[in-house]
Order: sequence, then structure tokens, then C-alpha cells
Amino acid sequence: MIVLRGKGFLAIATLVAVCATAPAAVADTSAAERTALLEAQRSGHPVELTESLEAHSRTVAEPGGTLTTSRSVHPERVRTPGGWVPVDTALRVVENRVVPGATTTEVQLSGGGGQPLLRLADSGRSAAVRWPGPLPKPELDGNTARYRQASPGVDVIARVNADGVRLTVEAASAGPLRFALDTAGVTVRDRDGALEFVDGAGQALFAAATPWVGVPRGGDAAQRPGRFAVVAPGAVEVRLPEGMSGPVAAELSFTGAKPNWTMVDSGFAKVSYWNSTGSAKAGTYDAGEHRLRSFFVFDTRGLSGREITSASVTGMENWAWSCAPRPVELWRTGPISKATTWEKQPEWLAKLSTLSVAKGYGSTCPSGPVTFDVTPLVKDAAVQGLASVTVGLRASDETDNHHWKRFENNPVLSVVLR
Repeated sequence: MIVLRGKGFLAIATLVAVCATAPAAVADTSAAERTALLEAQRSGHPVELTESLEAHSRTVAEPGGTLTTSRSVHPERVRTPGGWVPVDTALRVVENRVVPGATTTEVQLSGGGGQPLLRLADSGRSAAVRWPGPLPKPELDGNTARYRQASPGVDVIARVNADGVRLTVEAASAGPLRFALDTAGVTVRDRDGALEFVDGAGQALFAAATPWVGVPRGGDAAQRPGRFAVVAPGAVEVRLPEGMSGPVAAELSFTGAKPNWTMVDSGFAKVSYWNSTGSAKAGTYDAGEHRLRSFFVFDTRGLSGREITSASVTGMENWAWSCAPRPVELWRTGPISKATTWEKQPEWLAKLSTLSVAKGYGSTCPSGPVTFDVTPLVKDAAVQGLASVTVGLRASDETDNHHWKRFENNPVLSVVLR
């Protein structure tokens, strides 16, 4: 068994090496694949096909004569003038700006003073968020920048990911949060309490997901959806849930508008989680009042006509209600979109796999990978020539808190083929 390690909810793709003779493996492959397979067999080590590298996918030739392609929901690599490099979210200061090493959406954070708090850019088009007042110099730690006392009684924490920024605004007292927006080449569109930044053709380049607001470090039950509202040209407000008072923490996600995952919650049945940078969740934390499910889209282009040996989806579970294993299910579902909510969730078509696991509660059951077999799904996609497939994650019992699980939100599909 060979393991490729990546980032995200389904961040570890388990690759199953299947024995095959060299002539059979080479016969139905491209010239680049034949070369890689022969080198893998000669050296006894996996060989990556550099021609196949993309932001979300990679293919490896195995010494046993098979090919393994891995496809993630969020990007794992970034194209640079020097070629593909791994995503690097570690922050550094460059000319009084704070920037990550390599992300698919160009990200800049404020180095302090009157600079925008954050700026996302793509091919000369950009959207920037300005804090209402000068910012202190940030404290940097890995992918995180903390602006202490950004306003009296308010701290702002920015966490950079592969394609955007997650802001946490911690305030000593509840009240609307207002920002100025600077845009170039895009216009702002209010979408049911979330925001889209669209170009002249109506294509969404950036997005701000539904804000989530709770008490600082209050856990899942403490969070409720707020709303973004465009209150004037170039100004946006985060409206807090009704009845909130005292210290609050608002979670705001700003991303390139390309993620292919979402979540639904029966307790907030009309709310979309599209583009969220939070965890993927399944089950309930309050005996069924809130039932959560997560959905992911995988790219299956290039598999048509190929012989699929095996396929799996592997995820990093980072929270369970206890160390007592409980089943979680992966299903084939209908398609998802930014309009997907609990009331408008896709059809659940077929159960693919059920696993009884508990990871992430504590040192006796630490966070770890969970692998679901999806071979029939991918074989069917290859036969039908499908460009993508959608899967849904849900608890087997959505009224029992012991089934509650949280996962990182970047799935990886691993396919072994001849």
C-alpha cells in the first residue's frame, strides 16, 4: 500500500497497487504513461507523470504496472513561471504587505496602517476589504495573521488557505460589522446573505460565504448564520443574528469562487454553506434538532474507456463525539450548487460505503484518515463518460449525538487504473 499525503478533509489518498504484467499495463496507455510505467518498473519506485499535473490532480505510475490518479476538491498545487509547486500558505512580509508562499487565488493581507485588511486578485481583477480605521502590525504564525485591537475591543484573525482567506472577528460586544470594499474589474452582488464578485460576463471570480456568528470558542451549538448586506456603493455590513449580545466571534470566508463542496443543516434549512472554509460535518450535536450533511464534487474527466481497478475517497476526521465508533455513510447524490440548502438538497441516489469509526476526540482516538470504497461509482462514471460525480456524507443515525463527526473539507478521490 502506498500513501500520498495532502491537505484537507479527505487529505490522504490511499493508493492500492495492483500487480499487472508490463506489456498489459503499457498497451492501453499514452506515450508519457508508457515511459513512466517502464521507469517505475525499472527503478522499483513510483514515478509521477509531470504532464498530468494540475492544481487538483496528479497521476503516478506504480512499479506493479498500474497508474494511480488522485483528484482533490481544493487545489493542492499552484502553477508558477517555474512550473507547478505545492500550495504554501505560510505568511511572510514583503514590502509591508503580508503574502503567502503560493496560493491559487492571489492573496494579500495588511502589513498594518491604512492598507486593505485583505485583497483577492485574479488576472488584474480584484476585491479588497478595508477595515474602518488603521490596522496594527499583525502577529504572524504559519498561515495566520492576528491583528490585536484592530478596533477598541476587537481582534481580527486572518487564516489563509489554498484559494482564499478565513476571517475571525472577535468583538467584546455584539453589533453590526461594517467594511469598505474596493473592487477592480468586478461588481458586488448580494446573494441571499452571501456575496459574489462577478466580472462583466457575470462570471463569479470571488465569493464571501454566509457569515457564521457565535460566542468565542463556543463550539458548534453556539454558531448561527448572519448575513452580508450591501448597504451603499462600496460598503458592506455583516448583520448579526437577532438577540445576540456580549462577546461574539464572526467567521467570514472570502475565496476564489471555485470550490466544489457544500453542507446543509436542518436547523438552518434555507442557508447555503457554499464556499465555506469551515469543517465538513455529518450527524447531530443536539439530538436531531440540527442534522448536518456534506457534499463534494469530484472531477472524473479522462477516465472514460479506462479499466478501473479500484477507487476510494479518503478523509481526515478531526472530531468525534467520543472514542466509541459510530457509522458514517458515503452516498452517490445528485449535483450541488450555490443554491443547495437543506430544503433544496440533491437526491440521495445510492449508498456507496458505511464505516464505523471515531477519530479526533482525544489522545486515545486521535484525528486520522477514513477511507470509503467508491469503485462502482467511478467505474460507472468511466463507462458513461461523466465529467464529474457528486457524493454526500451523512451519519447513519441523525438523532444520536454519538454519531457527530467533523472532517477537513478537502476530499481526495484516488483511482487505480490500467
